[in-house]
Amino acid sequence: MKRIADLFVRLRRLLAREGLSGAMVRLSHPKRAGMGDGTPPLALPLNLAEGVPAELRAALTALLGADAMQARPAGGATLHVDPGPGSPAPGDVVLFHRPLAADDDTETLLGLARCAAVLVPDAAWHGALLAAGVPPSRVFILPPPGHPGLQGGLARWLVAAGALLPKALEPGWFPALSGLQPGARLCLSLPEAAARRAHFTRLALPGFEVFDGVRLSPSWQAAGHSHALIARAAQQRRAAPLTVCEDDLVPSEDFEARLGRIEAYLAGAEWDVFSGLLTDFSPEARIHHVARRGDLTFVHLDVTIGMVFNIYGPRALQRLAEWPRRGPEADTDTVDLWLGRMPGLRVVTTLPFLVGHDDSHASTVFGFSNRRYTPMIRQSERRLARAVAAFEAEGSATG
Repeated sequence: MKRIADLFVRLRRLLAREGLSGAMVRLSHPKRAGMGDGTPPLALPLNLAEGVPAELRAALTALLGADAMQARPAGGATLHVDPGPGSPAPGDVVLFHRPLAADDDTETLLGLARCAAVLVPDAAWHGALLAAGVPPSRVFILPPPGHPGLQGGLARWLVAAGALLPKALEPGWFPALSGLQPGARLCLSLPEAAARRAHFTRLALPGFEVFDGVRLSPSWQAAGHSHALIARAAQQRRAAPLTVCEDDLVPSEDFEARLGRIEAYLAGAEWDVFSGLLTDFSPEARIHHVARRGDLTFVHLDVTIGMVFNIYGPRALQRLAEWPRRGPEADTDTVDLWLGRMPGLRVVTTLPFLVGHDDSHASTVFGFSNRRYTPMIRQSERRLARAVAAFEAEGSATG
């Protein structure tokens, strides 16, 4: 009976937040495996087949340690570089440097599905492997030797394969994080999510650098570790304020001009987070102040949820760097909920929201279509507008 009662409570909350249309959208787009779910664990020691470049060998040794590396087979998995005809043994790792060739037919590519991981240089390889039926959880895009992001690219795979702890990731391994300055703009994206990355690239938003996020199972933890790594990098470089967006945002009209006005407003305000999109405005949120500046209404409140577009001040970056905390909610505490429960949190957002959410893509965290978010976001903006109107009416009445 308790389970049935809990189900009705959740249903009532869903209908209140998103309406009947939102509930129907959720039923139409159920959760599926995220991008990081299902990556096979790496069997160590990692043996290196003939032809592994010295730079790749050195990067792997630095990440795994000499004891986890072997010059010749002695158990564990073997890493093959640009292997010839015939499939490697199940559980091995294959790395391709060469371009995708016309004679890389479906049968050959499908044979790679037995590998623990297939590391490829570009989206062409990635797309061909997925089209052949290789599970996306086994395919990683890796920068080539000589690229400053090689070590970070290897680390992304090793974290997903359980051979490296996410907290061991160093910001200096990732070019987008190594030179952060105050006012920097980052886009969190996965190179393997080709459609989402292509969408962001087409936007051509000025000043944004793409950061290749962590992959891990469950994928919501990968998102948390990605934001925590970004925050640690910003703290090391004292790079606050810092703007971080996700690659499925939809910028508003006159986005750059509006963002400039928002940044100017924040320079004279007290705040921890500017939220460009409140995914789910809570009825329990408390509004502290409303300021109208032309066609923008600035709303100061005490909660935030959603990571599509945020600007972080020093206190918020400290909070993000501390994720995941230890406690009873450590196994379910998504990074936006963790940020939203920050003591004394000071949030600023605008009406209308600065950005939207492209519902033509799928969530890399939960696997379902972004269309599940659309009714929630619409209701969120309406509830915020009503709350602002009530706040201003109360102020007029008491004034």
